[in-house]
Amino acid sequence: MSARLKKNDISIAELLKVSYQYYRKVDDKAWRSKVDIKSATMVHRNNYTYDRKDKIWKQTGREVRLDFFVRSKPESYKKIDTVGIHIYPVTFLLKDVTKGIYSAFRWRTGGYKKILFARPGMTKQQRILVANANIHVGNQLNFFFHVEWIAKQYGLLFGPCRAKWAPNKSNPDMAVYFDKAALYIVIHILIPLLGQDGGKLKKYYKNDENFNPQEVIKEFK
Repeated sequence: MSARLKKNDISIAELLKVSYQYYRKVDDKAWRSKVDIKSATMVHRNNYTYDRKDKIWKQTGREVRLDFFVRSKPESYKKIDTVGIHIYPVTFLLKDVTKGIYSAFRWRTGGYKKILFARPGMTKQQRILVANANIHVGNQLNFFFHVEWIAKQYGLLFGPCRAKWAPNKSNPDMAVYFDKAALYIVIHILIPLLGQDGGKLKKYYKNDENFNPQEVIKEFK
């Protein structure tokens, strides 16, 4: 389990702004998210309860934990696996939901299982089996190879860090940013749910079927 969040930790909004800077210069995860991610479902919440009297969600403990399953059908890149739909767990830990997306947070994309690596000399079919096995246990390799170690250095990683080295080749700029699955959750769930200051957008989102989260995040692009 991660150490507890501190007051001066990085906020969702801050990392969102940095992420869009990365997308413009290196790899457009916002585009990949639109193309590849099909849906996200909240499967668990802790310390976050709906108050029927006040008709609002409230934080009931020191930190709020939200767990999701994200469904992806990769089309933005040539994949080597044979799994039709990729399903990955994504976890967000929020310091203070009354601050909305300006709350300090930590996150993790993918599970905790040991990463399986293809070994030299393996056949193409063996490499496919390794790729499929990682997906079936929830290992998101792009997050592992590009972001996990760096997120740990910034105090943004939820859970243990399995990456034991800096991603000098896969992410030489040592950039920290939202991967496409986490970005999907931020845009389609956290912004509508939390708003910029603890939920002012919630009613608007709930009652307007034409709500477009992209309008909210323009200031971060």
